[in-house]
Amino acid sequence: MNSLLSFSRRQKQTVAVMADLFFLPLTFCVAIWLRYDSFSFSLFQQYAGLLIACPIVSIPIFIRLGLYRAVIRFYRS
Repeated sequence: MNSLLSFSRRQKQTVAVMADLFFLPLTFCVAIWLRYDSFSFSLFQQYAGLLIACPIVSIPIFIRLGLYRAVIRFYRS
């Protein structure tokens, strides 16, 4: 944990973006799974475009709203 805290601000923001690139589609998949109460590959193929678009749309919005800057500032203190 100390090594992560010693990163520069830009590196911490990059780590946060990479985590979002992984977790945003994952949470979308879990939401689909819970909604239909089943897990089938064909079901997820229907939502492939949305799974790809989710981080592509969300991350620039998070950056524009200053989410990553606020999170890094919160953990700095």
